[in-house]
Amino acid sequence: MNLARWAIFAVLLLIFSYVLYSFRASFDHLEDRTFFHFMTLVFAPLVFIFTSYSVATVLTSSLAPGVVPKNFTAQTTGVIEHIDFSGVRVNGVPLPEAKVAYADMSKVFSPLPQEFRINFEKGDEVVIAHHPDNLKLAAIDIAASMAAKNQGE
Repeated sequence: MNLARWAIFAVLLLIFSYVLYSFRASFDHLEDRTFFHFMTLVFAPLVFIFTSYSVATVLTSSLAPGVVPKNFTAQTTGVIEHIDFSGVRVNGVPLPEAKVAYADMSKVFSPLPQEFRINFEKGDEVVIAHHPDNLKLAAIDIAASMAAKNQGE
């Protein structure tokens, strides 16, 4: 997951850099190029880095929904309060999102795999994997939740 994120980040950064520096020659005729040099040497690369990382993060979370990061080693259980469709679509199909209550808090997990709406419904218990130091950094462990649900039936 991290490798994919950084690969997308690098490709987008290269594309943005190429676009910026390919149009740079069209501004060389200006008399006062100080502002333009500031924009091309400082501001634009910062914007490109931020944009590339943001897009890479969104793409990797959309392309691999339901993946639990390796640093989420602690687990707790939660109850699904609401399931709806998120704004993310893959091949024209909207991915679901779920609002889950766990550890005296509530969080919306989005996007989730398409199978989530089929296998879970409001009121079901799910396993929440979270960072040991921060309960807000969490993800639904779908494989563990399915195993717990199948064991309970």
